[in-house]
Amino acid sequence: MALSNAERKLIKLGTQELRDRLNFNRDIEREQALAAARRAKIGDKYRLKMLEKALKNAGVDYDLIRQRQARESESAAKDMKKYTSRLNANAAKVAQRHQQLFERLRRTKISPHFRSGPAPTPESVVLGYLPIPVNTDLLDMGTPQDAAIAINPPNPAEPTMKIMGAVLTFKWDTKVVDFWNPLITAFFNYVWTPDKDGSLGILSTVAYNGTGSWSFPATCDFPAFLNTDFSSSIAVQQMDAAGHVFTSMGQGSGGIKDSHRGGCTHHSGTKAYDQVEYLELPSPFLVEKKSPVMISITITGGCFGWLGAGVGGDLDFATGTKSIIVGGIFFGFTAS
Repeated sequence: MALSNAERKLIKLGTQELRDRLNFNRDIEREQALAAARRAKIGDKYRLKMLEKALKNAGVDYDLIRQRQARESESAAKDMKKYTSRLNANAAKVAQRHQQLFERLRRTKISPHFRSGPAPTPESVVLGYLPIPVNTDLLDMGTPQDAAIAINPPNPAEPTMKIMGAVLTFKWDTKVVDFWNPLITAFFNYVWTPDKDGSLGILSTVAYNGTGSWSFPATCDFPAFLNTDFSSSIAVQQMDAAGHVFTSMGQGSGGIKDSHRGGCTHHSGTKAYDQVEYLELPSPFLVEKKSPVMISITITGGCFGWLGAGVGGDLDFATGTKSIIVGGIFFGFTAS
């Protein structure tokens, strides 16, 4: 079904407002983290010179230590490859669990929580489910730019079935020698128009099914580090007759917060991500009749690392069954 002029205008203005809010804080955080990493690198280089001088005065050959560290790194990198098949098999199980959760929510017609005022009677609440976004927007600043959004794609775990919802996939990897900061922002916009004035309660889910790995060669100067940070949020917006957009927002319940740091011994590892975020508004959103309402799920995140020679890191939400899935919008509407 084609969107109306009012719906298109709301999507354009609403998405721009959400993007501006998100980018302002993220740009400042990125600049502060980069400045802090540069200062730390200068300090660690000075400390390394002091360490080398102290070892030399003690009769210890630091070059022999470096050679030993290199051999440790080569051995550890080979060990990491043996986990690939196990991680992929686990991702298939995670995909099945997430799909079962989505199906259960739809089957039980779960009602969003109303957190203020007297509880409405069941008869006065109109329950609804919006499975498919009418519009998506994707900003992929990673290298390479390979992120994609698919709607109702085939389920790799069950080839005869489709995944109900919208799926975000991407894969990042790096072996760069310096600063690495791929970022991604994905908007999933759903539209619904109430026929009466009233209040709207919202519930949605975002499921993460992926893997991350890191490999830091041993070094006693400025150590490599790699941080991964992903989260989702929900927003409900409606525009009045004057073109003003009113917004209510809520944060997800978790996401991915992962941090790793190198040192004088080799540090490497790999792990599976299996998280489900539940998104709700802090309170019901008041809506006006006959005016479209946009409900947006935003997924944002990235990797931040300061990496040295021989360092590797990756984040995989694309291989096989791996992905990030938005399970649609459950809503409860109570007329005024």
